[in-house]
Amino acid sequence: MDDGEKLTSLMSSDGRIFQVEDTITGDVLAKIIDHCRCHIDHKFNLLGDEAISAWDRHLVNVDEKTLIDLLVASHFLGVKDLFTLIMVSVADMMKQKSVGSMDQLRNLLVFNCRLD
Repeated sequence: MDDGEKLTSLMSSDGRIFQVEDTITGDVLAKIIDHCRCHIDHKFNLLGDEAISAWDRHLVNVDEKTLIDLLVASHFLGVKDLFTLIMVSVADMMKQKSVGSMDQLRNLLVFNCRLD
């Protein structure tokens, strides 16, 4: 996180406070919450392409910018299974791109994903 980025506090029903970057949009946060709700009762398991449920595929079937925003937010919030799912989606997306387009996507990932 950059020093210039602001944090927003979210409070759970039991009073716990969570800090979230102001840059996470409502749509992205809603998708992350939906993913977590879905996988409360259904353990996420990624053993191969066929193991990705239709529901999960639909969740990450978004434009590149939203997918990158989801990737960054899932990493920041520590939602490892969603992060893994998105990385698989990015890899699938890259298979269909030309070398120049792959380079642009890689640069976008590097610029937006300060995953340190």
